[in-house]
Amino acid sequence: MKTKNFDQLICRTPAFGANQELEQCWPALKKMIQQSSPAFYDLIQNLEHQHIGSLTERAQFTIWKYFNRAKYRATPFGSFAAVSLMEIGHGPSQIILNQRMIDHHWIDWSTREAHLPRAISPASEVLTNSSTYFVADQVRYIKLANGIFELTSVDSSSELRAVLDHCRTKRSPGEVFEMLQQHFGLARTAALSLLDQLIENQLLHHDGQPNITGKDYFKRLGISTGPSPSDYIIAQRAILSGSFDARLLRDLPDWIEFCTVNSRPNNNQDLSDFIRSFSQRFEDREISLSKAMDPEIGIGYGNLEQQQETRLANDLKELKKKKTNIQLEYGELQRFLLKKIIAGDSIDLAGYKPKGDQKAMPANTFSVVFHLYQNRPVIENMGGTSANALLGRFTMLGQDFEQYAKEIAGVETSANPDVLFFDIAYHAENKVDNINRRRQLYPHELSILNWSTHPQPLSLSDILVAVENGKTILKSKKYGKRIMPRIPSAYNYTRSDLAVFRFLCDVQAQEVQVDLGIDLTNLFPRLEEYPRVNFRGIIVSPAKWMLPRSAQDNIENLVAWLKEKNISDRFKVGHSDQQLCIDPRDKKDLWALCNYCRNRAADIYLTEALLEEKDQIVDQSANTYCPQYIASYYHDQQLYAPSPTKPQEPTALYPPGSKWLYLEIYVHPSATNSLLFSTINGTLSKNRNMLKKWFFIRYTDPSAHIRLRLELKDPSKGHVLLFAIQQQLQPQMANGFVSELAIRTYTKETQRYGVKRMELVEKFFALDSAFVLQVLKRTKDNNQLMRSALQSMQWLCQLTFKDPVDQLSFAKKMLAIFGHEIHLGPQGYKKLNADFKLISKTLGSPMHSLPKRLTERWKRSFLRVIHSAEDSARTGQLLADLIHLHINRLFYDEQRAHETIAYHHLQRIFQITLAVKDLPTQTIPQQLQFPMTSER
Repeated sequence: MKTKNFDQLICRTPAFGANQELEQCWPALKKMIQQSSPAFYDLIQNLEHQHIGSLTERAQFTIWKYFNRAKYRATPFGSFAAVSLMEIGHGPSQIILNQRMIDHHWIDWSTREAHLPRAISPASEVLTNSSTYFVADQVRYIKLANGIFELTSVDSSSELRAVLDHCRTKRSPGEVFEMLQQHFGLARTAALSLLDQLIENQLLHHDGQPNITGKDYFKRLGISTGPSPSDYIIAQRAILSGSFDARLLRDLPDWIEFCTVNSRPNNNQDLSDFIRSFSQRFEDREISLSKAMDPEIGIGYGNLEQQQETRLANDLKELKKKKTNIQLEYGELQRFLLKKIIAGDSIDLAGYKPKGDQKAMPANTFSVVFHLYQNRPVIENMGGTSANALLGRFTMLGQDFEQYAKEIAGVETSANPDVLFFDIAYHAENKVDNINRRRQLYPHELSILNWSTHPQPLSLSDILVAVENGKTILKSKKYGKRIMPRIPSAYNYTRSDLAVFRFLCDVQAQEVQVDLGIDLTNLFPRLEEYPRVNFRGIIVSPAKWMLPRSAQDNIENLVAWLKEKNISDRFKVGHSDQQLCIDPRDKKDLWALCNYCRNRAADIYLTEALLEEKDQIVDQSANTYCPQYIASYYHDQQLYAPSPTKPQEPTALYPPGSKWLYLEIYVHPSATNSLLFSTINGTLSKNRNMLKKWFFIRYTDPSAHIRLRLELKDPSKGHVLLFAIQQQLQPQMANGFVSELAIRTYTKETQRYGVKRMELVEKFFALDSAFVLQVLKRTKDNNQLMRSALQSMQWLCQLTFKDPVDQLSFAKKMLAIFGHEIHLGPQGYKKLNADFKLISKTLGSPMHSLPKRLTERWKRSFLRVIHSAEDSARTGQLLADLIHLHINRLFYDEQRAHETIAYHHLQRIFQITLAVKDLPTQTIPQQLQFPMTSER
């Protein structure tokens, strides 16, 4: 993977130069404070600089913090820092900034409600709330009430349904009136009243309502109030001359490569839980995203559907579960680092040679945030799902920023052909939502509870969700393609309690490594001291020191401790973009640090600031600024494979009383085999003249049970067979052995297998059920069961793929899918290898014989299914599906884990077989010659 940087980068600079003093900056600082804290500004607006000492200590500390922020912190916030777009050149070039900042003003987002039109006009457009969907005789949708998202419903009617369907695309009120008149004979006044009600209840949106993307909402409506300190402000500085020297970034591609090899893949627990629940309930079906997010008829997401009180109780319960001791898993890199830390050695990761293959790919575009120290990049943050996450809000500044962001979006779309990218337009938090305001950067857009200026916005009802190869896949019904969400905003989406928004944000990070870099405090928490970590000419982690409680009490103790630790240069304290810069040689700064430490229970760490004047940027007045840079990197490797929507096959439903009798028998997993042998197989054998075929599946949702599906020769005799089964189960139900017997409607899996193939699949299921029962009868222990599973899987793979290379490729692919699903790390593979070593010793020992006629029929039935596949991709999917259900029938619990084990062992068998394929038969390892035979 080759990563490259774009030809431009973002340069962010504090409002004041590091060389400037408070006295000369005091008037300008007061104006900035007015933007940030009007209440505090009221206290100081008439205060002269020489009278600051008359304020309370707390007020003086507040002023110190504001000035420190305006000198050392480059994160844009009002007029406290400015942003510039800078070219990357190929050689040294002095950069000169314009001292004057240009403040770009927008009306604050929190005032939008005051400007909403009271009624729609004839020239307006209306659009259906993108979250609406139909369930039985109800319309369900998401609405925002008093700042809280809620899933609500209203009774449906033919008129309501017609309006919502008609307005899936933008319509004028006149077009809606005409439709209602033509189809329902509704008068114009009645139609207008209906539209007003739908808008009031948030079932419809109109173009007088706010849009968070595209042309600014207030400018679109022609609303102007003039500049105000309460406005949303982004400050910009012009680059008068110079460019950034590309040679300073020369080691970054290698550092990025190092991180991709040594970073762990992301593990999002909410998304993992969703994938597991979705697979259990819907298997490989494509489900409407709206319905999947519905906690009643779908799954929901992250328990966000719970009421606040319930969530709090659940959070407290989770806290109780947490262990007080910290448990860390150490790999080779961690051992290398720990050895260096203990020895007190300097750390240069260029000396560490990673083992193994690349673990996780970064996104197609991502950001590297850094500053320079002695011409060396100091990494502050690296990664993300898109470089546009940090750039998005600056697109409001003008065409140059917008074009830069669109270039980034273009790289992402070009690298993933036949996958459509869409922006998520979302707002819910008033002032916080100012950073969500941006131009439209991607080809498509999903707007959630706000107006969209996109000509054809997506709706949630158009989005399908599926789980394929252990990953969540989104698709568009309208376009028939896979789609990928993007949120080009620095907004912290975990603040939101809207399940579908959180879900979409998590999905965008699913297949990429978003956190690149090394943080020793995460790897080794609560050490008293952390050394600086380098990678060639890059500082990837500055040194840190835990400030002891004894040094926080007064300046004398603080000075003594700093001297003991030999800390004489500037350092930072705080977290993320809330850091303060302290000069240990300045008594005022030490006084401020003591104030900062008061009443803080958490550990306080000091981080070396790594600032030198020669790395700073100057303006035309020779003021020197501490810049922060954001470089955008990219690679063109495809991350998202195309996945077209599946043909919508007609659903076949067989309710009780039809030719299919479907029973669910709830029983403890360990008792299922006994139940299958004694009751089910025995009863069905006695009544075989009533059956065409039958098969079983083990299931665990909502609790462990056997799903029994029986095709009847005469549906009118179904009650007779049901009575016979009930009679056999009655004693077991009475003693609690069987907890419940339920009669269900059988919904055939035509979406997975297709209508034409369904009959072939069901015949194989019936033969596979009989085959598995014969195996279980002859199996004494779990070792034998795994050997049987491996033999069956090897047979099926050999029947499907004639080339041993293809057999191995299939096993590898499936192991990778299961490994990703259960987060199979190095320790997991180590255990699997050890288990294979043990089981391989027994693979050559005699095994049971199976009925030959049944075995041959089982193989022929399997081949009929495989030969019905339209292409090689479908062939592989059918093989995986049929093996999956075969393993499900063989093992009474932990089927996914057993399937993972089986694929690992099968891969090892195929690898060994390939390695010895050219040897004479007599030299092939005995353990690979399965002795399982068939009896007549």
